Amino acid sequence: MQDVQELVRLAPRMAENIQDELSVIQTATDLLINDKSISPETRNKIATIKGYLGHVAATARQFLIITGTEAGHLTVFDIRDVLSQLASLLQGLLAEDVQLQMALDRNLWLIRAGEEQIEQIFIVLAVNAREAMPNGGSLRIRATNITKPECEAKPELRAIAADYVLVEVADTGVGIPKGNADKIFDPFFTTKGPGCGFALATVFSTIKKLNGHIIVKSEVGNGTTFHILLPRHSPIFR
Repeated sequence: MQDVQELVRLAPRMAENIQDELSVIQTATDLLINDKSISPETRNKIATIKGYLGHVAATARQFLIITGTEAGHLTVFDIRDVLSQLASLLQGLLAEDVQLQMALDRNLWLIRAGEEQIEQIFIVLAVNAREAMPNGGSLRIRATNITKPECEAKPELRAIAADYVLVEVADTGVGIPKGNADKIFDPFFTTKGPGCGFALATVFSTIKKLNGHIIVKSEVGNGTTFHILLPRHSPIFR
């Protein structure tokens, strides 16, 4: 028990050190990705490496989540801007025979979140989609506003009705068996073997901390769609 308590005490410092080191590497990859003297093919490969670095950073953040010491700088922004900037990275994470499609409505409401948090959500979902489409397919990301009355008109959203920015992430992959659909956000549930399982739990935890919601709909053989609802930012004027 004493060893466990010591690990919990040291976890935040360990995670912060890992994140600092990863930040340096990610900065270096950004410089290479923006270097026009490097071929587009090589830049895409570097973007893929950056995506995996983000995946490792998510694991480091698990220490902070577990110990309750996770901190982040929240800002107000248009998710359309973040997703647009993330498009090339997400395409690099997908297999060559998987097409990324984006449909981002104009005039989306602003949200309040950490931009890195939002990026990590979609990196994790892209990696999961890639693994669900071993024979190729498409990943579609659609963002739109959904009003409280529109939520109230949908039985599955009635209990959480509010104004949200709704982002749908839909793949054409193998789908999730019914017995697993309710478990995919559990921290220790995985179908990929030892050492996996935290990524979607991180997505769930992050969205909940932003007072949002995530709903998954899937059918074996007919792909999976994640519905992410992030609250509309409504500043209070005095």
